Amino acid sequence: MESNILIQAIINGIAVGGIYAIMAVGLNIIFGVMKTINFAHGEYLMIAMYAIYWTHYFLKIDPLLATPISLAISLLLGYVSYYLVINKIIYKEDYTQIAVTMGLSIFLIGIAQLLWSPTYRGITTPYATRNINIGGYYLSIPSLMVLIYALGVSLFLYYFLKYTRVGVAMRAASQDAVGAGLCGIDINKIYLLAWLFGVSIVGTSAGIIAGIYYTHPYVGQALVLYAFVVAVIGGLGNYIGGLIGAFILGISLSITTNYVSSDLSLAFAYLIFILVLLIRPSGIMGVKIVKRA
Repeated sequence: MESNILIQAIINGIAVGGIYAIMAVGLNIIFGVMKTINFAHGEYLMIAMYAIYWTHYFLKIDPLLATPISLAISLLLGYVSYYLVINKIIYKEDYTQIAVTMGLSIFLIGIAQLLWSPTYRGITTPYATRNINIGGYYLSIPSLMVLIYALGVSLFLYYFLKYTRVGVAMRAASQDAVGAGLCGIDINKIYLLAWLFGVSIVGTSAGIIAGIYYTHPYVGQALVLYAFVVAVIGGLGNYIGGLIGAFILGISLSITTNYVSSDLSLAFAYLIFILVLLIRPSGIMGVKIVKRA
């Protein structure tokens, strides 16, 4: 019986890890290419979730079918914020990037509160409470969709970065922006693409996540805290490491919730965060970052 509880906790942890992975993959793409820390990353998900909610509310369509709308809004918001804000801090010091992206986060949360109030808004779908049986253990349909999406995005990025010309250019820019620029690569366009990639990942996931979490102005902050822990565990800038880190954190928190207390889950996440920084600051699959001259 005890082993059954443990296995179910691990399955639940993998499911939760899928959500953290989605957030962390976008963060890692942005940091890996641009070396920019985006503390407003969760708010792009929050805006996309509102797009899903209101589309579902007014048009009565399944959240998954509203994904093109959330993606379009995410890309538009990402494009505008890149040229108005992010483009001006790419080459600034880390503390400047942190301060500005935190300011952007607060601004977007304020806009959401002004337009839609802090009210929690939920979406109910026919499959929200359905589970699939895996050898006597259960996984919810929304959790399965999250896992499929997280793994699918990771596989797509692996192929894109390794086998496409734009992907190779992004890898070159991440390793040596100056050298890549001398070889004819338009670094500014590569940075814009990386930023939009990161934003689009959370934008397209909103249709799934809005069916799991309530939509409210602070939902992005709640998730991005765990995403940063995941990114550090796996190695900032390494999306495969982020995927591994997400499952490590998800399983650890699930076991903590089952055997200790759910109230300690956030504290345990930061304990893992501190231990990784002390033992291996670059993360499981990370590399040391050399600052631009």
